[in-house]
Amino acid sequence: MKKKLFALLFAFVLSLSCAVPAFAATASHSRVADGAELLTDDEISALSDMLDEISSRQQMDVVVMTSDDLQGYDTATECADELYEYCGYGFGDEKDGIMLFISMDDRDWAISTCGRAIDVFSENDCDYIGDEIVPYLSDGDYAAAFERFAELCDRIITSGGVDDDYDYDDGDYRDFTIPSERLSPVWILVSIVAGILIAGLIVGIMRSKLKTVRFQAAACR
Repeated sequence: MKKKLFALLFAFVLSLSCAVPAFAATASHSRVADGAELLTDDEISALSDMLDEISSRQQMDVVVMTSDDLQGYDTATECADELYEYCGYGFGDEKDGIMLFISMDDRDWAISTCGRAIDVFSENDCDYIGDEIVPYLSDGDYAAAFERFAELCDRIITSGGVDDDYDYDDGDYRDFTIPSERLSPVWILVSIVAGILIAGLIVGIMRSKLKTVRFQAAACR
């Protein structure tokens, strides 16, 4: 019950902060719900137009939602599924749609599908989308990540799925750490040099200890 209250409260806040989309026949909230404030106003506007056009043409909601945390839920997937339902997304009686959910504090993400989207987007399709967007997310280029998500959703809905022969690295696509800042080449070089110096110092100390042991052993004879 507590988790549902969290979801309802979050959905209510989103309803106050998000404008009603141009194609709002099936969604009571904007298809870009940037609760974590990762995008600029211009980026939100451009992405909203893109998602609205795709959703209307494909008759399937394509949604992006971000949050600071998991709103009391245990996993990003559970949170995404609940928020998709509470926010009223989806076309038709089956609420056809797909949503990308990002939780910043937990450094986690999930893709939620509903209705016809469950059949359209296979596990391989979601893996492929993850492989494509995670590099952008890790770079902090959220607008590019969300645009890529929208493009891939449009393509997969149209084609019926990605190639089954796609070579996936099991688990790798889930490595979404959302680093606050990436290491610069200078810091990488400094780290390498420091590692070499420390290794040399350790070897020197070990050699010194070996010489001391040998000297003491000889003196005991």
